[in-house]
Amino acid sequence: MINGGGKRKVPCLRIEEDGKTEWMYESNDIIAYLEQRFN
Repeated sequence: MINGGGKRKVPCLRIEEDGKTEWMYESNDIIAYLEQRFN
C-alpha cells in the first residue's frame, strides 16, 4: 500500500484501468466510485 499509493491509510481502493493505477482513500469517494462503476 505504501509503495503503490504512498500512504498508509485505510480504507483505500486501488483501481487499475487502461494501464494506470489510481488510489482512493476517502470513504465517500470510494463509495461513489463503486456505485457509479457497478450500478
